[in-house]
Amino acid sequence: MPGSLTEPRVDYVAIPPDGGWGWFVVLVAFCWNVIVDGTCFTFALFMSEMLQDFKVTHSLLMVSSSTQMGLYYFIGPLVAAMINRFGFRTVAMTGGLLAFGGVLSSAYVDNIYLFIFTFGCTLGVAFSMIYMCNILVVGFYFDKYRAVATCIAVSGSPMGVSVFPFILSILIPDMHWRDKYKYISGTHLLMTLFGLVYKSIPLSEVITDTRKGVTENSSIWDEWEREHPVRGVGDYPTNAEALENINYTIVTPYDILDQDSDQSGSIRTKMLSISTLNRYSSADIPKYIVRKICCCRCKCKYVPCACLWHDTRPMYRDDILYHGSTRKLRQYNRSEIDLTKRRTAYHMNVTRTSNFADTPENADCCNCCPDSVIRVLLTMLDFSLVKSFAFFLLAFSGFLTYLGLYIPYMHGIEFSVQNHVDKAHASYVLTAIGISNCVGRMVSGFVTTMIPKIRPIILSEITLVFAGTACIAHPYFSSFLAHIICASIFGFNIATISSMRTLVVVDLLGLEKLTNAFGLIVLLEGLSSLVAMPLNAFLYESYNDLKVPFVFSGIMIILSGIILIPVESLYKLEKKRKMKKEEHRRWVRSQQIKRLSTKSTHQPQQSTSKR
Repeated sequence: MPGSLTEPRVDYVAIPPDGGWGWFVVLVAFCWNVIVDGTCFTFALFMSEMLQDFKVTHSLLMVSSSTQMGLYYFIGPLVAAMINRFGFRTVAMTGGLLAFGGVLSSAYVDNIYLFIFTFGCTLGVAFSMIYMCNILVVGFYFDKYRAVATCIAVSGSPMGVSVFPFILSILIPDMHWRDKYKYISGTHLLMTLFGLVYKSIPLSEVITDTRKGVTENSSIWDEWEREHPVRGVGDYPTNAEALENINYTIVTPYDILDQDSDQSGSIRTKMLSISTLNRYSSADIPKYIVRKICCCRCKCKYVPCACLWHDTRPMYRDDILYHGSTRKLRQYNRSEIDLTKRRTAYHMNVTRTSNFADTPENADCCNCCPDSVIRVLLTMLDFSLVKSFAFFLLAFSGFLTYLGLYIPYMHGIEFSVQNHVDKAHASYVLTAIGISNCVGRMVSGFVTTMIPKIRPIILSEITLVFAGTACIAHPYFSSFLAHIICASIFGFNIATISSMRTLVVVDLLGLEKLTNAFGLIVLLEGLSSLVAMPLNAFLYESYNDLKVPFVFSGIMIILSGIILIPVESLYKLEKKRKMKKEEHRRWVRSQQIKRLSTKSTHQPQQSTSKR
């Protein structure tokens, strides 16, 4: 039977270095976003050529692009679980290889259904893997400068929409679309190599005093669970909650590097994460990385498990999806925390512990769905949040937005060509959307940061109405300059759906619900993207007029902004009702305790009177 600990225990937590190698990570994320979104939205440049090659209807061709964009968002929770299991580098590079294969094979297929598989399904999965890595890894590397770093990284998406049409239409206008896709596939292969930049960050030591009742085979989560039974799916304690009333010291040794094991074979070890809560010091790490594992298809033997285990659990952080400045969060600005210790205390407050089965020495390498995967999926797909009508409206607003989002991207060029504009110059519509979208992201981030009185949700309401109005007005102008102006207004205002999304959720629901809310929102956005483009193509074919899908999309975007108006008031009302119910429950509980106490005092008096 294992004994109690008699010496201080060393655990680990990830604290972003806020610079250094992180800026190379930001640069790679920016370039990768340029290529991914450039590949997605320049599909509009090749639609007329593809219709002639495949000899299909407009709506059937759009299924390929809608499948791609639908999977891009829909499998986001699954990809997040994979990142939590295997790490950023593995998932990103796998997505890069899939993207290379998908684009290259799309250049050779002659069957529309094979094209839907290669361009739609394969690229949808690949781009989702890359997209999730890009938005998560920046937050994992930055704390103080997170807002700036995230702004730079996500600006790659609109830059890709701006740059790719210029390169493909102006610089190489005479090349066939299949040949252009071959060149594009090469950029994905190149970026796969740069995925090596997504390495893990050094971890900080959490040195705790000896604690009564903690054994060698227990974890912080197991001990916390004894005193705090958990009923909710995602109700795991933070490290600060688990170590409450316990003395601990945090040391940030950014000079600690990986060590080479003295065991046989070339084995590269990594530092432990906070999820490794057994009693190990840095000298013990190389000894257990090489351990006996059993694989389903081979005999039992000693092999390095580092290929299946990575040193961090990014999805165990409440703020991993937050794109704003962490200095504004309640968890950072707690008055009882000393300023000199505020940063380390903040990370203890936003990092969740893990249970014993999720530690590397106890995880089964043959298990396809370990705790690190199941826990993320259950948290992100917890539909109990939909019970809140305020959140339902917030998520449904995103669904309506994505129903109308793609029309200017996919049909803006075609509409300009119908108005006797040269195709090469018509591509400037996409360029205008991309540049204005990039500016819109920066401006919206600056406004919400520098002017605290402007709430993110209010800014989203206003900009969505303006974006929808520009979308409706676009087809009623025949001048190419007017098309550019409408496209620029649309791109500038629609930027808030990506830059303000996490800020709105945290502002309303709190940081603790961000991961859950993000998972449900991207699910709805994926479903909306899946039906949006075929639906708009069907409207175009039915009425033989591009005005119809433009007006329909504009109305959807305006509605998405309007239904956000009562969200904040509804959430405050729901919060008051919950507080009243909780107060009533406590009152009933106190009355029951009083009755029991009075009953217990009367019983001894009755027994003595009988005697």
